[in-house]
Amino acid sequence: MRKLAWIFGLVVLVGSAYLAALYLSRWEWTRALWTTMVFVAAEVALASALILRKLGQIADGDDHRASPDPDVLDRIRETRPDHARFAWLRDSVSQTNVFITLLLGGGVILSGLAWVVDRIAGRTTTPASERALAHSLGAIAFPAGGLVADEATLLAQDLPACDDPDLRLLVGDTIR
Repeated sequence: MRKLAWIFGLVVLVGSAYLAALYLSRWEWTRALWTTMVFVAAEVALASALILRKLGQIADGDDHRASPDPDVLDRIRETRPDHARFAWLRDSVSQTNVFITLLLGGGVILSGLAWVVDRIAGRTTTPASERALAHSLGAIAFPAGGLVADEATLLAQDLPACDDPDLRLLVGDTIR
């Protein structure tokens, strides 16, 4: 039965490879894709079966039950990795831990970046630039008295001798 399964797998593998090549030469892309998927599936199935067969042979063999060579076993035990993971986090009085060093180094870097940002910000705000900004914003500033005119201002617009520029601005330069 096993030989029949192996023969069937090989026939599917060879047949699907032949059909994929044939369909590719005829520019039949959809059929080529389907037969290529069958080829890959058969290839994976045969490779898995070979690996499982080999593992079964190793498990059935008597070699693994015999006592191993003591020199080989000693060499393996010498090269065994240490299982004390994160040993540098353990408390110790005599040495500085890497964790603390990383925190201090990160603090120094962040302090340096904050100093650079402060220096750049200090260079962008000078008294001259503040005066230029105030001068530029003066053109769009509200009138000194506000935008709502009181009754006295509205009555004063009818006077011909009124020379108040804010009043002219407020009432739309209707004062003559």
